[in-house]
Amino acid sequence: VALTILLLHDGTTHYRTDIGERRVVMLDDGSRLTLDAATAVDVRLDDDRRNLELLAGRAKFDVVHDPLRPFTVRARNRVTVATGTSFSVELLPEQVRVVLYEGQVEVIDHPENDEVLAPMRSPDPQPSIPEYTEPALVLSPGKELIASTAGSAAHVIEADLTHSLSWESGLLSFEGEPLALAAERMNRYAKNRIVVRDQRIASYKISGVFEAGDVDAFIEGVTALYPINATREPGKLVLA
Repeated sequence: VALTILLLHDGTTHYRTDIGERRVVMLDDGSRLTLDAATAVDVRLDDDRRNLELLAGRAKFDVVHDPLRPFTVRARNRVTVATGTSFSVELLPEQVRVVLYEGQVEVIDHPENDEVLAPMRSPDPQPSIPEYTEPALVLSPGKELIASTAGSAAHVIEADLTHSLSWESGLLSFEGEPLALAAERMNRYAKNRIVVRDQRIASYKISGVFEAGDVDAFIEGVTALYPINATREPGKLVLA
């Protein structure tokens, strides 16, 4: 029985947060994992690699440097590869977003049904950054990658690093973001989910700083700014 359990156990640890909850986890290798609300991450640390998967929400990764043990984070069809750096990955209904704060990462367009690539070791015994067969997009600090979850489309923009980390202090900061995206981020803290039912208003631009979970203030702001009606239904707030 013990042998069967050992063989079936794949060494993966599951971390998650509920709506409105944030969590900081110190991994066995010394790296730090910060989970936003309504977030789920699978972690597997092996001797030759560190494989993680973001299943929902948003997380920040402060990675301990180890060039012989690459640190990869999969989110749908994107794999972010690092050795020692600080970055965040966010999973949205139609997008994966990667923000780099320090160091360097490579983001690979990789099908969801394929396993995370194993690094191709160089015969040189000296430590080196592993090479991957798929072409990678390299990010430098202060950049944000916005990639489609439905295909290979992706582009890089300048990131406001202070703005992008406001969620760690319990604030949600929006700067010209579409209403649908702002609502999705508010929903990580909302007991009553915001539903943008009318697609004609989904692209309305939202700017402002809100306390995480203060859905009433958010609704008051957007309905004052735009011709939007908010209707309360069981367990949700519908915007149209």
